[in-house]
Amino acid sequence: MRTCIMLGLAAALAAGQYLETTIDFTPGSEPGTPTAIVWNSTNNRIYVGDQYGRNLGVIDGATNEKLSPIAAANRVLALCYNPAQNKIYAPSENSDTLAIISGATGAVTFIRAGSSMTDACYNPANGRVYAMAYGGSTVEVIDGEADTVLAHIPVGYTPQHIVCNPTNNKVYVSDWNDNNLKVIDCNTDSVIVTMDFGENCEWLCYNPTSNKVYCALRMNNQVKVIDGTTNSILATITIAGRPGRMEWNPRDNRVYAACGSGDYVAVIDGAGDSIVAAIDVGDNPAAIAIDTAANKAWIANYADNSVTVINCATLAVDTTIAVGSGPVAMGYNPVNGRIYAVSKTAASVSVLRDSVPTGVAQTMNAEVRATNVGPTIARGVLLLGPSAAGRQPAAVLLDAAGRMVVTLQAGTNDVSRLAPGVYFVRVAQSQPVRKILMAR
Repeated sequence: MRTCIMLGLAAALAAGQYLETTIDFTPGSEPGTPTAIVWNSTNNRIYVGDQYGRNLGVIDGATNEKLSPIAAANRVLALCYNPAQNKIYAPSENSDTLAIISGATGAVTFIRAGSSMTDACYNPANGRVYAMAYGGSTVEVIDGEADTVLAHIPVGYTPQHIVCNPTNNKVYVSDWNDNNLKVIDCNTDSVIVTMDFGENCEWLCYNPTSNKVYCALRMNNQVKVIDGTTNSILATITIAGRPGRMEWNPRDNRVYAACGSGDYVAVIDGAGDSIVAAIDVGDNPAAIAIDTAANKAWIANYADNSVTVINCATLAVDTTIAVGSGPVAMGYNPVNGRIYAVSKTAASVSVLRDSVPTGVAQTMNAEVRATNVGPTIARGVLLLGPSAAGRQPAAVLLDAAGRMVVTLQAGTNDVSRLAPGVYFVRVAQSQPVRKILMAR
C-alpha cells in the first residue's frame, strides 16, 4: 500500500525570539522584589524568591499558570534544588532559618542553621546541601534526606558565593574581604585548601567537561581558572568591565561571563582558557541562562530592562527583547524550552522562548510506503531509533500548535511529565512528521 504523508511544518517566524507572557506578582502576598529562581525538574515547576518578603512564587512550567505562593524563610536571595529528594531550599538572609520545601506537596520544614544564609548548592556526590552563612562565616552542611545539620564549616569573613564540583566531591566558597577561595573536601566536610588571590573574590562557575572552577575577581578585572583535581591555578584571564555572573555551556564547552560595567559578555574557551569573543549586549548585564537545546545564551540587562539572545554557534546577537524593569535572575526549563527573566523592580517574571513554528501545515511530501499511518501511542516513554547511518538524530517534539516542547535523543526519552494529547516528532525539516498520541 502506498500513501502520501500530508504533515509538514510551517516556516519558522522570521522575528526570532519572542516574549510568551509576563507573570505579575502581588507584593505582600507574593514576591514583591523577586531576585532568585530555580526549576523543579520532577514536577516542572518554577520557584521565585523574594529579597524582602517571605513568600515564594510558584509557576506551573507546563501552563505558565501562577500557583499558590509558599510562605518560606524571610529575605531569600538564592534558591537550591535537590532532585534526589525533590526538595527546594530557601535560605534566609536575615535569620538562621532555612526553609525546605517539598516539591511534591509544597509542605515546608524549617530548620535552624547558620546566620544570614545567602547562597546554597546541592552536591549529588553525597546527597548534601551546602548553605553559605554570611553572618556566621560558615558553610552549613545539611543532610538532603533527613533535613538535619551535619556540620558547621568555618570559612572566610565575608563569603560571597558557593559552587559544587561533584567530580571530586568538593565545594568552593569565594570570600570578598579575605580575597581568597576556600576548597572544601566533602568527604570530611572540612576546608583543605585556601587560595589567596589578593583581590576580592566573587562569582563562581563549574565546568564538568574540563573539571575546572572559574572565580571572578570583579574589581580586578580577572577570572582565575582552577584545576578541579589538583586545586592549582591553570590560568589568569584578564577581562575588562568587571566580570560577574558566569554560566557554562555544555554544547560548546565555553563559559559566558557577564561584564556589568562593560556592557558585554566575554566568552571563555573551556579547553584553552582564552577569550574567544566579546559580545556587546545591553546596559549592565546581570544574569545569564543557557538554552542547551537551541544552543543560545540569554542575558538579562538590568539597567535597560531587556534580555539579549546570543547564538552560541555563531557568537552573534540574535535579538533583544524588552522585559520588566530590573531583570536580575534567569532560569531555564529544558522540558519546554522556556527561559524565565526575573524582574526585581517590576515584581514580575517574563516567560521567553526561542522562535518556533507556529503550526503544522499540510504540505505535499514524497510518497512513502507505509503499512500503518495511524499515530504512535506513548505512555510515559517515547522510543526514538537511530538514523540510517547509525547516528543520533537531531529530533524535536512539537505540540499540536507546532511549538517545540523538548528535544529528543536516540533511544528512550522520558515524556511522563507531558500532558496527554497529540504531538509530532520531527527528525529533519525535509522528512515527514510522525504523529504521537500521549496517553496516561
